[in-house]
Amino acid sequence: MPNYFVRHKYIKIKKVNRGKEMIFQFGDIFGLMATLYLIIIVVVILFFVIGLVLAIWVYKDAKKRDMNAAVWLLIVLLTGCIGCIIYLVVRD
Repeated sequence: MPNYFVRHKYIKIKKVNRGKEMIFQFGDIFGLMATLYLIIIVVVILFFVIGLVLAIWVYKDAKKRDMNAAVWLLIVLLTGCIGCIIYLVVRD
């Protein structure tokens, strides 16, 4: 029958089996998951803000060039960077 020893905070499980010793070490899994979720949220917000800034820039530039600014705004909002690239190719 294996023996298990557990420590607080960083869990170290020590398994003794037939004279061989195996050590399993786990870090703070919930802190790691929270950090990953925070990174994902920041990246999503960053992409959203970049897309919004690109759409506003395309709208102002299209209006200045007497193009249909509202249509280009919608195209860039819906397609993101691809719409911005299309606008840069098509503009006068």
